[in-house]
Amino acid sequence: KIRAYFEAPSPEKLEEMAREQIGLLKEEIRRRKEIQKGFQEILEETEEGRTALKGQVMIQKLPAKRFIYSKADPGGEGIQIHKWWEAYDDFIRERNLKGLVSIGSLIAKERLLRGQFDRVERLFIPGGARGTLREGGEYAVFYFQGAYEKIQDAYRALLEGIQRQGFEPDGDAYEEYLISELATEDETRFVTRLTVKVRPAFLSSAIGCFAL
Repeated sequence: KIRAYFEAPSPEKLEEMAREQIGLLKEEIRRRKEIQKGFQEILEETEEGRTALKGQVMIQKLPAKRFIYSKADPGGEGIQIHKWWEAYDDFIRERNLKGLVSIGSLIAKERLLRGQFDRVERLFIPGGARGTLREGGEYAVFYFQGAYEKIQDAYRALLEGIQRQGFEPDGDAYEEYLISELATEDETRFVTRLTVKVRPAFLSSAIGCFAL
């Protein structure tokens, strides 16, 4: 439309050209904002991973947050660790994700309580204003530093710490990779944040008594 305008200028062609360029600029601004948001998330997660207290279970009040989840394994077997990247690629295509996206993994409460840490239920990304709401409340937060192959040790420490503080898991476990291959090739420097909703352990006993 720019060429058409300059070849034969007219008020109508000028308006048409201007509308087209405004549309292109709006799309470019939207794209750059998405890129900025991605880098901002990387900055915040990397800083959190560097400065967080590692290896200790902390009970914290967290606000409600929305997530977008991948499809669960139809067979109910979960995603085995060696198939994680395959599931990652499927999720990227399924959601048409582009640019820098922070993807985490979820272990269902039932699998967590059975001590099955070798596979995850599904993957997720922050949902912003969309997605499924994860309710706010008391959560156990644990920062693990080390290779992914040792994540099972982190889960055992997480569960032991929850129990030691008089709580019990009351929801799914969320794995979020704050420092990963994107930041370093040294796996000993990887930092993963584990988050699981908890409740006082005496509540389950009280509920059981009322049920009787």
